[in-house]
Amino acid sequence: MAKAPAKKRAPAKPRAKAAPKTATKPRAPAKPAFDKEAFVFETPIEKIEEALEALEEQDADPMAQPLTKDQTYWWCNWLINLPEAKRRGLKTVPTCAVENAVLGLYDKSTKGKKK
Repeated sequence: MAKAPAKKRAPAKPRAKAAPKTATKPRAPAKPAFDKEAFVFETPIEKIEEALEALEEQDADPMAQPLTKDQTYWWCNWLINLPEAKRRGLKTVPTCAVENAVLGLYDKSTKGKKK
């Protein structure tokens, strides 16, 4: 068997040089996540009392949703600690974001996120 004649290759094209890399800006340090359990909000005691009353009504109503574990935890926490805060004459008490959300004290922002 005879070999087929070799195909002629096209001459090699000169390769373009890669563009020089430009210096990139160093990344800004990442913003730390918001600590949901840090006591950063000053909440008036009257608002906490109103929230506790709402939880009591929800617990007493057989047609309402049962209390969640978080609601039960914060309800019991404030049933124990509220008399002490009143005895000391406190007008506001420090609360955390989770606590405010569970007790219904947190008004979610209506402002949209940046895109």
